[in-house]
Parts: sequence; structure tokens; C-alpha cells
Amino acid sequence: MRIGFCRPENALDKQVWSGTPYYMYRALEMQFPGDVVCIGPLSSIFRFPARMIRQASRVLTHREYHYGYSRLMNLEYVRQIRRTLMRDDFDVLFFPASSSILKELDVDIPCVYLSDATFRLMTNYYPHFSNLWEFNKRSGERAEAAAIEKAKALVYSSSWAARSAIEHYGACPERTHVIHLGANFDEVPHRNVILSRRSIQKDRFELLFVGGDWRRKGGDIALGVLARLQDRGIACTLTVAGSRPHGRVATTGVRFAGFLDKNTKAGMKALSQLYLQADVFLLPTRNEAAGIVFCEASAFGLPVVSTRTGGVESYVEDGMTGFLCQHEEGIDGYADRIERLVTNPDEHFRMSVNARDKFERELNWDVWGRRVAEVLRDVCDKNGHPD
Repeated sequence: MRIGFCRPENALDKQVWSGTPYYMYRALEMQFPGDVVCIGPLSSIFRFPARMIRQASRVLTHREYHYGYSRLMNLEYVRQIRRTLMRDDFDVLFFPASSSILKELDVDIPCVYLSDATFRLMTNYYPHFSNLWEFNKRSGERAEAAAIEKAKALVYSSSWAARSAIEHYGACPERTHVIHLGANFDEVPHRNVILSRRSIQKDRFELLFVGGDWRRKGGDIALGVLARLQDRGIACTLTVAGSRPHGRVATTGVRFAGFLDKNTKAGMKALSQLYLQADVFLLPTRNEAAGIVFCEASAFGLPVVSTRTGGVESYVEDGMTGFLCQHEEGIDGYADRIERLVTNPDEHFRMSVNARDKFERELNWDVWGRRVAEVLRDVCDKNGHPD
């Protein structure tokens, strides 16, 4: 099988979508050695003007313009894809989170579409999908509906997203698959190394927050949780990687590790060390489609304390691999769960084991690659392409 991997950005850059396309590509390459071809990065003369329009819209009207749905830009992407298709033969095309490109592409080659959410779910949920212009909403809805209709198979990263495809867009349940994402690390420590660290009782509890969007990921709430735990007499610290708030932070016991670039060995090693040293992964996120960081926390046997929102429940099992709070519980809800883990070392260790089990069972790229490979083969078989 010859697979075309279609993304507008450089899929091999680990800074794109937190490195997710890179690990998808590598997982498929393991299943089809030498037969997975990146069709991209794609360029467009309309990309820079579209970004300027978005910025102007934000400043002048306080409305969002999502330039990813620009038809002129996507038609130019499609022309570049067609040139690649003329030079190479493919049995299937794989489109990770590229509905607007798939909408404009008409080919006889079967296509598989992957996403972590539908446009309907993202509208007025994520900040950059909120307060959109009406024409932008229509463009997004048309792109989503067209991609779902055109694709011979659909792959979603959570049950939350798959349900929306079926209920909101009429996707066929038989060709709609839920396959969880994996941890974006080249290597993770052996299970025994992880669990031996989790069995050690420490005088100080270390919390870890990893997120590139401080506000959406609930950074201010995390600081409040730390302060509340300290008020209760619990010795704990918080390490933050990926973002930080504006201005001075009054809370004591906070360390900002900054942005850690996974394209470098130093950045990857530093982030791995943060996961290894932590005791609990805290992410009081406001909006979350899936969250690669949950897979990473599971890989390092970290119980997760997060929010019951979006697709999080597909990655964190409440009471098993961590705790999920409701938005309205506020800072005390997260602090209560963490205090429970601090004062119950047996429960903390049990959740650590469960988290690592979930990583080994489903939240890794090897499992993702095997399951997506089955989908791709099935699509090719049904469309008369060779195995």
C-alpha cells in the first residue's frame, strides 16, 4: 500500500500540533515501511494576507476569522497535492485535521479523515472558534460536512468527537472509528522505573502543569489550587511548562520551566525529567478536545487531576487513572482531589499503576498505528486497491 499523508504544515516538525502529525507519520511508517509519503508542507500566497486579516479582525472588531477555511488558500493547496498525485501513485490518502483541504479535493483515490473534534463542537468552545464571522461559520460547516461525506473512513480521537460526527453530520457509524492518540515522546522510561518512583513517599508533593495556552488550560486556576493546598498545610510545589501568565506571580512554590522544544534532544530530555519528578499532573483545562499531555502523563504513571470537558473522559478515567472535576467546583474541587491523593499513598500508587496500564494498553502510538493501519487496509480492500 502507498499512503499519502496530507498536512499543510511540515508534518515532521514536532512543534506542529504538539508533534502529533510527526508521531502519526512515524507510527504509520512502522506499519508500512517506505510507503508513507508526506504530501506537504504546502504553501500559499494567500496565507500571510489571511493571517493579517485575522489579526485586523481581532483588533478592530473583536471577532475571530479562522483563515484555515479560506477557499483561495485551500484551492492552492489542492493544486500542489494534485501535482504530487501526478508524479506518484497512491492507494489511499490520509488527512489528519485537514477538512478544508479534503473538501476541495476531488480524486478517485479513497480518503481517510482524522480529527479530534468536529467544527460544530469547536464553535464557541475553543477561543479561536468563538465569535466567528457568520461567513466563516458557514465555511467551516461546509468543510466539515464535505470531509465527512467524502471520506471512506473517519477516525476520531475520542467518543465525544465521534458522536458529534454521527449525530450532527450524519456520519455512518460503521465507518466511524474511535482511536486514541499517543504520548509524544520518542522513548519513555521502563514501567519498573516509573512505578518504583511512584511508590516512594515524599515530604513534598510535586504538581506538574504542561500547556501552551495559559488561559484555556486553566493556568490561573492551577496557581489558585497550589495556594489553597498550601493554606491547608500541604507541602507542595507546582512546575509549569509551555506557558506562563502575564505579570508577576505572587504564589510561592511555583517554577516556570518555559517552552521546551521537542525537536531538540535537550528539550525532550528536560520535559521527560519534569514528568518523571512529578507526583500529580494538574490541568484544570476549560476546553479540551483530547490532550496529548494526558497520554504523556499516563506514560509516566502520573495520576491526572483535570476537568470533565470535551474529549477528556476518553483519556482520564475518573477514580481510576485520576480525577475529573466539574467546572463549577472551582479551585476547591481540584484541591480536594489532590489532597486526597496526598493523604492516601495507596490510592495514589493504585492510580499510578492504572495510568501506566492505560498508556500501555491504548494511549501509545504503536497501538494507534496498528489500528489506523487496519482502517486503511479495510478502505483499500473495499475500494479494489491492492493490500
